[in-house]
Amino acid sequence: TAATTYQAGRLTIEPRAGDAALTARTDLAPGLLRGARLTLFDGRRQAALPLGPARLGEGPADAALAWTPEPGLEVDLRLQAVGSCLLWEVRCRNRGEESRWLELGPALDLQPPAGQAQWFDGWDDKALSDADQSSVRMAGNMPLTALWTPDACLAVGLEPTELISWFRHSVAMGADGSVALSCTARCVVDPGTEESVRFVTLAALGEWGKLEAFDAYYASFPECFRAHPEVDPRASLGSSQYRAWPTGPWNSKPPAGSPCRRLQTWPLLVWT
Repeated sequence: TAATTYQAGRLTIEPRAGDAALTARTDLAPGLLRGARLTLFDGRRQAALPLGPARLGEGPADAALAWTPEPGLEVDLRLQAVGSCLLWEVRCRNRGEESRWLELGPALDLQPPAGQAQWFDGWDDKALSDADQSSVRMAGNMPLTALWTPDACLAVGLEPTELISWFRHSVAMGADGSVALSCTARCVVDPGTEESVRFVTLAALGEWGKLEAFDAYYASFPECFRAHPEVDPRASLGSSQYRAWPTGPWNSKPPAGSPCRRLQTWPLLVWT
């Protein structure tokens, strides 16, 4: 069966039947992006759950790929271009008799030049080391993680309207200098039910680092980041979030809010 090629922005992914389920490439930095894959972890056993050989879907309306990791558990992946992002919809069906505790999500396999890559974990910029790193911070964390070089920025994360109670951003280091950049979420699939989680992957220029990924993410889902018409327009004035914070060093003494008044600034409207 001929595979359907999915392209969004500067990222191209092609599903394939068998063990090498997804090929991925970007024209921004040849050799940086080596592939893409879906990861699955069994929460009861506390062990990775191999997906096994993939079956190829018949067309864009069907699942791009489907797996049966174990008897009674079915997993399929649908891909769709949304702006500059490729949307991954991962659906799990439990036909067994026991609840499934799953952690799943996409991973991009990268080979960055030594000493040239930086990682954004959803909160901070970090240098890569020989050790794996991850972030499970929920409060204020960006649902997008990115790795960039001077030539390209690759990112993976949650679709911005996805409501979940836990997610993890990670980089896993290989002995050959390779890096697996991933975002995973947890879900419980009860017997006789199915659950789905949506993720995104994207490729952008590397000139402005993680900001290139942010720009592509915002532009792909503008309805999620556009202020409601009834929001006071003064909320989008110059950033003064920390100057307006009631317990901050600038407002620790009365009259509270005086620095904001004198500097003619207002609290920053931030993503939640």
